[in-house]
Amino acid sequence: MNIKRMCRDGSLTQADMAVTFDTLNPVSIDMLIGTWKVDPSYAETLGGKMLIESGWWGARFVDAETVDPLLYPKPDGNGVFAADLPSVLAVLSTGERDISARRNEVETSAPIGRLRMVEYRGVLTATLVYDQVPVLDYLRAIDSGTIVAAVEHRGLVHHPDYALLRRCPAPQ
Repeated sequence: MNIKRMCRDGSLTQADMAVTFDTLNPVSIDMLIGTWKVDPSYAETLGGKMLIESGWWGARFVDAETVDPLLYPKPDGNGVFAADLPSVLAVLSTGERDISARRNEVETSAPIGRLRMVEYRGVLTATLVYDQVPVLDYLRAIDSGTIVAAVEHRGLVHHPDYALLRRCPAPQ
């Protein structure tokens, strides 16, 4: 399986990421600094589908203490804003799917996550720790511009969900 080729041609699936995750390289905190756009393949999962349909754009890693894992496009299309996860979940629970339209209810200027080095499946790798919910995103690299997150939620008994993110400049 050539995961780099599958990333390029858009054919990478949740099953592919599950099979290859343990073969990927660990990620350092410094390697993550920047802005990352989520790949639509995350919509194969229930939680991913909800986030993708809500307009989730990607994540921003400023430093180890400052992570904005939920970036959404501004309603005018000029740039992105950081959203608070509990607020996003509250809006989504109403059936609303356009988070950008509810910016005033979900936007936050405070980071809602941090990075830590955590051993996962025998590999020490950078991990996104959410401040307000029991979720960890264990990060591995396909290459310097492409990462896969194994997303684990406390209490779920199935395998993790996988999110593919690509480094890119934040929209202006």
